Formats: sequence, C-alpha cells, structure tokens
Amino acid sequence: MIVTTDLVDDLNDIHPRNKKEVGHRLALPALDETCEKEAPSAGPVFAKMKIVGNQAVLKFEDTDGGLISKDGQPLTWFTLAGADGSVSGPVHRI
Repeated sequence: MIVTTDLVDDLNDIHPRNKKEVGHRLALPALDETCEKEAPSAGPVFAKMKIVGNQAVLKFEDTDGGLISKDGQPLTWFTLAGADGSVSGPVHRI
C-alpha cells in the first residue's frame, strides 16, 4: 500500500493522473524488501508530539532525510486523533 493523496488536487479523487509516480512508489517497497536494494519504501510516520508553549511540535520517523511540503513551504496542516484513533471531534489546524 502507498500514499497518493499528495498527487491529486481533490482528496475525494482516488485516481491520480500521474501514473508514473504511482508506479515508482509501488516499486520502492519491492526493491527494498524483495530485491534487497535499499530504497525509501515508506512515507513519514508520526512518532510523537510535545507541547511547547502554545505550539505542538511533531516528530516523524522514516522521513528519508527530511520532511518537506510539496511546494517547499512550511508544513501547516495536520489532523490529530485522540488516543483511541478517533478524529470525530473538531479538526485541529497546527
């Protein structure tokens, strides 16, 4: 399974137009796990959050050298879930 939500303009669209990028992303886990070639095969994974003043500082693992936005601007939008995994409450913009 791979993430493709960054390849579409509308998150309700599950069919990205850039099929080459989808294929590339699907090939990376195969190279990493089957062909024993080291390749970044997973996206960033949330590790922890700590509150510093009035800000939430998020830490991610498996960032392959860094976590950057598609447009190179600072990352600003995250959806936070409770300990039970539920996001049924309000969406928090950080």
